[in-house]
Amino acid sequence: MRIVQFKPYVKVFLNEENKKATLSRVWEDDFEGIVYDMNNLGIFILKKIESLCEENVLNEEISEKFPNDIEEAKEIIQFLKTENYIEFIGSDYYKPDYLEEDFGRIIPLLSIFETEFINRYKIQENIMTKKIGIIGAGTIGFSVISKLVSNGIKKFVLIDDDIVEKSNLTRQPLFSLNHIGKLKVDVIKQYIEDRTENSDVLTINTYVSKIEDLNGLKDVDLIINCADEVKTSLIEKYIFENKIPTFFGGGYIGHVGRIDPLVIPGVTKCFSCNEKKLKDEYDDIGRPLANHYKLSTISSMSDFISSVLSFEVLKFLANPEKNLLIDKFLFVNFKDYSIKEVKPNNQFPIDCSTCKNNSLIV
Repeated sequence: MRIVQFKPYVKVFLNEENKKATLSRVWEDDFEGIVYDMNNLGIFILKKIESLCEENVLNEEISEKFPNDIEEAKEIIQFLKTENYIEFIGSDYYKPDYLEEDFGRIIPLLSIFETEFINRYKIQENIMTKKIGIIGAGTIGFSVISKLVSNGIKKFVLIDDDIVEKSNLTRQPLFSLNHIGKLKVDVIKQYIEDRTENSDVLTINTYVSKIEDLNGLKDVDLIINCADEVKTSLIEKYIFENKIPTFFGGGYIGHVGRIDPLVIPGVTKCFSCNEKKLKDEYDDIGRPLANHYKLSTISSMSDFISSVLSFEVLKFLANPEKNLLIDKFLFVNFKDYSIKEVKPNNQFPIDCSTCKNNSLIV
């Protein structure tokens, strides 16, 4: 026995009078959806699916009410399934109680990453097995970690040598007065342990100045660089040698936030190539003159940046093909909340030894 139902986040608006239905899959169709002309059979099928009808009951009622349209009914149902509007949930559907209890409000979103081989509950289980390396445990780093922990990730490697100062509290609300003077990695480790059962957190209290300082990351599934001052060249050399996908984080200056690309060794350009191309495209503006004021950094902006970044991480862990930030930057203007994608020239530079040595240039 299987239940036929609309997939999570599928919206259906049925206008029986005009015999039209608007179906929307938020991932594919944004908010507009697709309008379909409907006949009586199509309207009947949509209404039965809305009622969480059993598959055999649906077929029986179609045979009774539309005996001459059985083949058309099969085509309609197959179309709805192929286009990811509906799903069939049987007794063999993998749905562990512990996942439903702990992550029941998260898992429906994972349906956008499902394939015929893996359902959303298995995707959640897979995400929970991943180990994430974080370079930089400051404002954005801590925010990203907090969101990944909420999504069930338990295993982390944290690299940072800094301590919590009072000024950090204005930018990172997760730090408190009790944390002042303590190592940031220790504070974050305690945060993870307080929220997660069976956590596995390795802290490395060091300033990354040489490639050996990154050796604790060898067995991670993904690295997120949230450090302010670590040389990009060190991280790039390490991740390309060890074939570790890496998000190069993001930041914010004044009222503009930036989320940087995901780098996958052997698949994408290195970060330096992307950033150089980005700078080259704006070289004709001229040299920026110094402004000696401190630039504003506030928690609402950092939280937005970390939210986008952490969701990109979730997308990568669920289905790498769904990532937005492949060889592109995202700029957010908090003045009017406009978002701009910037994709530098997509040709690989022939003089980049990193890209060249990783078979990106032939």
